[in-house]
Amino acid sequence: MQSLNIIVVGAGIGGLQASLALAKDGHRVTVLESAKAFEESSQVGAGIRVPPNSHKLSTSWGVDFSKVKKDVSMGNRFVDWKGKMLLSLDFSDVEKRYGAPYYFLHRADLIKLLVDTAQENERITIRMGSRVEKYDFETPAVTLVGGEVVKGDLIVCADGIKSAIRDEINGRPLPPQDTGDVAYRILVPAQPLLDDPEMAHLVKNPWAMHWMGPEGHAVGYPLRGGELYNIIIDVTHASDCGEPLADEGQIWKSARSNSELVQRFHDWCPEVRKLCAMTGEYLKWKLADFDQLDHWVTPNGTAALLGDSCHPM
Repeated sequence: MQSLNIIVVGAGIGGLQASLALAKDGHRVTVLESAKAFEESSQVGAGIRVPPNSHKLSTSWGVDFSKVKKDVSMGNRFVDWKGKMLLSLDFSDVEKRYGAPYYFLHRADLIKLLVDTAQENERITIRMGSRVEKYDFETPAVTLVGGEVVKGDLIVCADGIKSAIRDEINGRPLPPQDTGDVAYRILVPAQPLLDDPEMAHLVKNPWAMHWMGPEGHAVGYPLRGGELYNIIIDVTHASDCGEPLADEGQIWKSARSNSELVQRFHDWCPEVRKLCAMTGEYLKWKLADFDQLDHWVTPNGTAALLGDSCHPM
């Protein structure tokens, strides 16, 4: 197989994993990331789940999950907004059945692990503060802000939901569309939960809890070996009690008052009410999607979209 020089635009989870996979197949990869530094480990609302398939693929590309703090999921539990158990899916046999465990990780820890793994790979070069200004799909090459031209055999565009090149590759404009929902991404210290007899089980027994009710739901699970508790709350715009995000341009904002959450969930079960009351700083995130793309790859096959640039969640 011919070894290629591949440019990956964007050092998020998708871009980094793609780089590791390509390097494993013998290609040389240059990752161009516009940010000057990676996310701080204190980023709020940053839980992520790593199921068995993702675990096995990552491991095959050289990722060693023993290097990060994590929690092994006991399963998924679905509860109604008054606390009635609806469904419990036990994951105790997941590793036996699928060959790998199901992890809860802090997003920043996962990114750092991927970065460290990539930096240890002689086939991968990560360049920070490298914002792509122009694409040339014929050469192929990219031009960075400042004028530097980086050439390669293939370009992987993993530059997120605000992708600067999606419309050109797709062949028509496809702007993100508001789904009608907003998400609150929250992290709280686990110790206050452990100190509360009614809440301690959320940390001691690492289930992914899903509380579901009218025009909203909440998801929670522990992180970093029980040091933190991650909470994601989704509500419709119509039922949101807080200041709405702008119609155009703004995807998220950081906030510090929990009053809108306390008000919105005042009549939900005690667990959800207490989690809302514990909330300090959080991110409020407008959920966006777009229609299916017509094209993910350029006609000449020299560039492809990957991740949120082509299929956001």
